[in-house]
Amino acid sequence: METTEDILKEFEDFAAREETNPNFTLKFTQDQFGKETLFIKLFGLGGQFKSPKQKIIISIVLLVFFIPFTFVFGAFMLLFYAVAFYLLFVDTFFEINKEIIAKKSVVFGRYIISKKEINCNELDRFEVVRQEYRTKKGTKVNFELIASFKNENKLEIYGSHNPALVNALDDVIEKFIGIQDKSNKGQLSSLKKTKSQVAFEKKLKEPNFTSKPSKSYPFKVKSNLIQDEIIYLSKYNHQSFGVFLVFFGFFWCSFGILFLIGAEGFPMWSAFIFSPIGVPFFLWGLSKLLNKQHVNVTQQKIVYFTKPISLKKQKELLKSRVAKVEVVRSGMTTNGVMSYHLIVITKDNSKHKLIRHAFNRPALEHICQKINERLGLTS
Repeated sequence: METTEDILKEFEDFAAREETNPNFTLKFTQDQFGKETLFIKLFGLGGQFKSPKQKIIISIVLLVFFIPFTFVFGAFMLLFYAVAFYLLFVDTFFEINKEIIAKKSVVFGRYIISKKEINCNELDRFEVVRQEYRTKKGTKVNFELIASFKNENKLEIYGSHNPALVNALDDVIEKFIGIQDKSNKGQLSSLKKTKSQVAFEKKLKEPNFTSKPSKSYPFKVKSNLIQDEIIYLSKYNHQSFGVFLVFFGFFWCSFGILFLIGAEGFPMWSAFIFSPIGVPFFLWGLSKLLNKQHVNVTQQKIVYFTKPISLKKQKELLKSRVAKVEVVRSGMTTNGVMSYHLIVITKDNSKHKLIRHAFNRPALEHICQKINERLGLTS
C-alpha cells in the first residue's frame, strides 16, 4: 500500500499536469498512537468558492455595495448579511480514517457548527456519479463524489464540473483507506459519456438490438446485401409532447364543432376562428405519435420519406451527388435537451434532412456511420 506522502505527491502531480487549482486542501495527520487521518477542507459551504482569495473579494464587494442599503431597508438587510456571513465564513471539513468519516461545518476554521460521524464498518465504496441538469440553455453536468454505505445511505463528499478532479480525489481517499475498487479503472472515461450514450452502448451489446427500438435507440434497422432500411420512430422521443398537442388541438376543435352546429351561445362564424387553430395542432400531435421517418440506402442512392402524415413526397439522392452525410444540431431544445438532424450535403453544397429532430445523438451517429459505410464514403 502506498504511503500518505506518495498519495499526496501523486495528487499534486496530477493537479500540476492538468493545470487545475482544486477548491479544497488535503492534509494527512498522525496522532500519538500512530493513527492517520485525512483532512479535506472545502472552501466555503460545500466548496462553492474556488479559493480563499475569492472569499475575501466577495466579502469586500458585499461591504462596499450593500452596507449603504442597510440604513434604508433595516432588518431585512441584516437578515441578508446573516445568510451571506454563513456562506462566506463557514467551510466544510471531512475527517476520514479507517474507523470513521466525519463531516463538519466550521466557522473561521475553528468553531464547529454541525458535525456528522459515520462508522467505516458501514462503508461499501466511494463512487463518482454524473449528474445531468436540464436548463433552458441546454444540459449542464456536475460530477459528485459519493460515499455509499451498506444500509444504502449516501454521503456527498465533493462536487465539481471537472470529472478528472473528482476522480482523482476518489483515488486519494480509496488508496488511503485501502479500498480495492475495480470500477475505478475505467471510471473517468465512462464519466465523460452522456447518460444517453451509456444507454445506447448498453443497448448496442444486446443481440439483435435493432429489432427492438426503444428510447435509447429509437431506430429499426433492416440490412441485406442490397440495402439498409432505416426507420426512425419519433414516438419514443416525442410521445409526451405529441399527447399534449393532440389534447390541445382537440380542445380547440371541439369549440369549432360547437360553433359550427350553432350551439346556444356560440355564433356560427366563430368556427372559422377556432377550427384553424385546433386542426393544425391536432395533426401535429398525431404526427409526433404516428409518423415514421424512412431512409433506404443502397450503394447507388438514398431514398427518404415520412409517413403516414406528411405533405412531402418521397425524394431520392444519387450517390454521385452526395459529398457527405453527417449529424448536426437542430438549434432547437425541448426541456433543455438539444435535438439533432441527420443531413446529406451534396456536391453543390445543398442540404437535405434525412431524419429530423432526434434527441439521442449517439444513436443517430451510429445510423450516420451505417449510411456512410453503405455508400462507401468512409475512409
